[in-house]
Amino acid sequence: LDGADVFDVTVSSDQNKVMASGVDSKLVSIERIPSSDPRDSKWVLAHQQRSHTHDVNSLATVFLGGNELLCSGGVDTKVCSYLVRNMREHRAQLAYKFPTKAPIVLSKGPRLLSIMRADKIDFYQLARLTAPLQNTTTPLPQDEERAHIGSIAISSNYNLISFDVSDDGKFLAVSHTAGLLMFSLKMVETHTGQGSQLTNVIVPKKVELPSAIITPCSALKFVSSKMLVCATTRGFVNMVRIDSEGETFSATLEHTFNKDETRESANTNFPITELSVSPDGLWLATGSNDYGKGCINVFNIATEYRHWWALPCTETSYSCMKFFGDGRLDPALAVACHKGVVYIFDIKEKRMSDWSEDIGFPASRMLPKELALVSGCPENLAYNNATPDKFIMGGPSWFCSIDLSSPVPLRSKPYPLDHFKARTWQPKIDYTHSKPEIKRRDDLNKNFTICLRYAGIIFQDFLGDNEMVIVEQPWLSIVNALPDALERPRYGGY
Repeated sequence: LDGADVFDVTVSSDQNKVMASGVDSKLVSIERIPSSDPRDSKWVLAHQQRSHTHDVNSLATVFLGGNELLCSGGVDTKVCSYLVRNMREHRAQLAYKFPTKAPIVLSKGPRLLSIMRADKIDFYQLARLTAPLQNTTTPLPQDEERAHIGSIAISSNYNLISFDVSDDGKFLAVSHTAGLLMFSLKMVETHTGQGSQLTNVIVPKKVELPSAIITPCSALKFVSSKMLVCATTRGFVNMVRIDSEGETFSATLEHTFNKDETRESANTNFPITELSVSPDGLWLATGSNDYGKGCINVFNIATEYRHWWALPCTETSYSCMKFFGDGRLDPALAVACHKGVVYIFDIKEKRMSDWSEDIGFPASRMLPKELALVSGCPENLAYNNATPDKFIMGGPSWFCSIDLSSPVPLRSKPYPLDHFKARTWQPKIDYTHSKPEIKRRDDLNKNFTICLRYAGIIFQDFLGDNEMVIVEQPWLSIVNALPDALERPRYGGY
């Protein structure tokens, strides 16, 4: 390692290879030369790789599918794997990160935005637009302090892990590692202390749950104010019915999908991390941080509770999913994957939609290459009922508009056109094998335009027709929360 400090060393299972890494982006492999006399065998530096951009802190060897793999992790937050038996000919494989699931829920009826903290749920009342939507061309920032209308603190020794609020804002379900809790919510108008202005306040009331339901949940989703889906950490999914008698509410266990149904065709036991319900309330999709067939399963929850379909494998692991539709037409399930790939599935017919079939498989070959150049994988999918042929796909610092009725362009255009994040896009575009008229037609195609004007996007969804909500987490607030840097002497300084 050229005199640099070594952070970690690991040895192959046959003890003939030693891999080391340290204060450098380089990883080296030192191998033993076979000899008839073990005492005369020599160790030589066989090869090295630079798959990381910064220091490599940790190494480990694992066995997967009969192959011995070397895994490395570094300051650049990347995890790479190498084939131990032949590191010279095989490049490192980058392990995809688990997508970030922001603990934010938007209740469209009361215009309520809910955020889960470590030990409480904060509620924010979104202001109504004062100008017509067609005349609103600039974002309308919300004052966080003025929009805050209350919090529900959960007194426990455990952090909260999942929650959901019904779309009408009447119920809250929240879970920690000790079990599930449910509250009924009531909006009460009250006068502020500075005048006669009215403001809403959240008044919660705990709903008693039977012991069969009080199970830690990795994901929660309200189908309506009368049905709750609970994906438990043990692998099964509970359908909980909510009944009411006046101001008194009760919950009963309606049905349970066992572990075999929720893990059909999957090889691992990762917990379910995402739930999506179709707008008509007929279909339920579950997703886990897995790769291959079985990481996304669809259930029929309308006329009969049964497993319907395990979605086929895609070329990369999925990062987010969402049902599209307004409840009047058959819903479609959109699945976004790493590298900016998106597929749309016809759930009722158990196949890809016509749009995805026209693009082909793998879709990454036909979609604009700029989707793979933007930072971060897709983490949000948003559907606008006012434009049924369009939807939004976005990541932590970008989002793009996709029109299913328009042709797919050869390249995506940035917005703004002169944004610095798009400076590296142009060299990646190759029109060598395209006709001039195709290039001119592609320049006029605005489909898949990528908006780069936001940063730190952690949530994105439509609140109403042509009205979208974006929640940003500025990096400066994250940096300010970090501990102070350690003081150390610098070479050549005092």
